[in-house]
Amino acid sequence: MSAEPDFAAATSRTLAHLHRVRRAERERRRGRTAFALYTIGLLVAIWGVPYLVAGLHTARAGGWDGPAARHVLASLPVTAPTLVALVLYAAARDALWRGPIRLDGPAASWLLPLPVLRRRLFRPRLLGAMLVSGAAGTAAGGAAGFVLYVLGADSWPGPTAGGAFAGLLTGLGAVGAGVLVQRHDRVPLRYAGRTLLGVRLVLLVLVALSVPALLGSGTGWIGTVVSWSGPWGWATQPLLAATATRAPGWAPAGVLALLGTAALLGLAWRASGAIPAEGLRTRTALVARVTASVLTLDLRQAGTVVRGARTTRRPRPVWRLPIPHDRRLTIPWRDATALLRAPRLLGWAGLWTTIAVTLTAAAPEPATRPRVLLCALALTGAYLAVSRLAEPARVETDDVRRAGNLPFSAGVLALWHGVVPALSAITATGVGLGVCAVVGRWHPALLLLPAAVPVLTGAALVSAYRGPVPTSVLFGADTPMGNTALAQTALWYLRGPLAALAVGVPALAAAGAHDGLAPIPLACVLAAAGPMGWWVHYTGRRLRAG
Repeated sequence: MSAEPDFAAATSRTLAHLHRVRRAERERRRGRTAFALYTIGLLVAIWGVPYLVAGLHTARAGGWDGPAARHVLASLPVTAPTLVALVLYAAARDALWRGPIRLDGPAASWLLPLPVLRRRLFRPRLLGAMLVSGAAGTAAGGAAGFVLYVLGADSWPGPTAGGAFAGLLTGLGAVGAGVLVQRHDRVPLRYAGRTLLGVRLVLLVLVALSVPALLGSGTGWIGTVVSWSGPWGWATQPLLAATATRAPGWAPAGVLALLGTAALLGLAWRASGAIPAEGLRTRTALVARVTASVLTLDLRQAGTVVRGARTTRRPRPVWRLPIPHDRRLTIPWRDATALLRAPRLLGWAGLWTTIAVTLTAAAPEPATRPRVLLCALALTGAYLAVSRLAEPARVETDDVRRAGNLPFSAGVLALWHGVVPALSAITATGVGLGVCAVVGRWHPALLLLPAAVPVLTGAALVSAYRGPVPTSVLFGADTPMGNTALAQTALWYLRGPLAALAVGVPALAAAGAHDGLAPIPLACVLAAAGPMGWWVHYTGRRLRAG
């Protein structure tokens, strides 16, 4: 009979051996980390400090004081907890393919199968993730608190400290939530799907409450309920009290937030030693694939890998569309069926459409410069909504064999892919315009949003059919100002939406400056659909020709 292996002793010997053989790599990593911290500090000193001083002078002079700034401050009881909840949700989603505890390739392939104690291997990485996430959250929260002072808070130390407190707890909570997702990776899909649906509904309610609060309708008792609805609200109450927002119980809420974060980290600490090895190996492979795709500037492949890892169950359409008898309707039918099988895309499209309509409704109020900025953000949101609806076209371009037997040329096929996104976006924006009319936020400039849908749809299809980045773009050209590869690559990826914004933003800003209907901007946007359609046709033919 052989004695049971001494896992503690074997773990100590294994880790000591790795500590010796990886000393050189560890020193190189420390050097890279030190250089990165030095670069960040230098950039903050050069760019951050002047903006900090300018922000202090602007705040003392009341340069940002206005209706929009007051609306932001008054909406904090709803918007701040919503932002914290969204960050925690994003961390949990990130853990589906990456997670706080990560191993490199050699460790995942060689070290995990050995008889070593997992907690000795994972917990140092957990501590490192807590340190990095906590520091990043503290810095981001402190910066956000200082911005609130610039917008009109009474003093800067209180909001900065309150924001840093909320950021610290959010960063640590994100690590804890990510570790628990990694630990329970084998939860049956039916339970995971139900939990995910409930979380999304809660987030949807919070976002829906934030929109009218930002528009100036006030928060009232809704703000009190949201700020006390859970740890995401407790952590923000010191910030609310520091910005002159009514938060009488901020001290007990802060204590509850500390206790809740400590309990979450305690659960994560206990669960870190029982993370399944299979899940870690899968995540290591996914991270390697995403890193390779990003380094080669193949962002579409990186997104496909991440979305595939986040899929929790096989999609099923809510409604089954009848097969059309006219072959010309084959592409719209297939695109609509694909969207029904991916309600996530419809949800994101609805969210971005809501943001676009909200910003467009608020654009006519401020002066020229803020109006142009709001118009640009509104059209960017509308483009993102249309791009989610055009996802079937992206899938089509990733595998050209799907359309090999269809009786359409490449250019005509690309144009047919725009039918469903355009009709869906026009319908969604029409509903948004109706809501604005009902709540008393109607302005004739809102008509330009559905009028811009054809141009935005063309931009989304140009992005879908852009293909791989040419080698000449990756190498760029050497000029006295440096190499142009970065600028050329950015222009290659963004040429579609940039063209749409170049047409839509001036027209929308000009329409917002008039109280009545502006026919010339409306005609310009509608006329731009023709050249954009030609561009889509040309891009589709060029991609098929190679």
